[in-house]
Amino acid sequence: MGAGDLKGKIALVTGASRGIGKGICLGLAESGANVVATVRTEGARQNLFSELESFASRSLIVDCDVGSEEEIVATVERTRAEFGKIDILVCNAGVLFQSTVAETSTDDWDNLMNVNLRGVFISIRECLKIMPERGGSKILLISSNSGKWGQVGVSAYCASKFGLMGLADSLSQELKETEIGVHVICPGRVLTDMAMDLSEIPDSDPVEWLEVEDIVNSAMFLLNLPPRVIVPEIFIHPRFQIVQK
Repeated sequence: MGAGDLKGKIALVTGASRGIGKGICLGLAESGANVVATVRTEGARQNLFSELESFASRSLIVDCDVGSEEEIVATVERTRAEFGKIDILVCNAGVLFQSTVAETSTDDWDNLMNVNLRGVFISIRECLKIMPERGGSKILLISSNSGKWGQVGVSAYCASKFGLMGLADSLSQELKETEIGVHVICPGRVLTDMAMDLSEIPDSDPVEWLEVEDIVNSAMFLLNLPPRVIVPEIFIHPRFQIVQK
């Protein structure tokens, strides 16, 4: 799962409590990177630590609410104090709820945007202060197919992911004179706890869902690219999912 060599790199991964974020942390550690992971619960901290400690690289697990500017700033500063820099930023933290535009409250909209878009912007801004411009630094954003086309009942989520795509495109242009790569992964439906909280997983149709490992493998491919190569976006969907154009 963690093919490649990222030995000595310092990676910050948000939303690492479970699912895709946790999988990317393990892939990074397997590739030799030192991992700073943000979680929200003590149980998640202990579980992730027990898996990361089997690798030779160092790890730091931080309680951080990505919806809070103060906590993001403190996390980046703690990483700087511990490791001196950040070579890789993976923005995975995200929230999702089902509601039509007519039914969505302003508070629910704001809370989702704080994590899914505002928190990503702040994370990037703060990490750029200590991210080397040469040597193949990476910014990887975990978006969604919902950042490409709208879907009924998840309008706020779609809006946040469309915004993420625009942020990534603009950031890539702003950083074109550096060797910092900006990449986005846009998965279709993935078998994660968040998805299962909102959906009925059909036992008879597993081909309609991606596995966490599919996203992790794509992330490791992007994070191991040399600085001369840019792959702006990867769209991933199950073989039999109909993809809108």
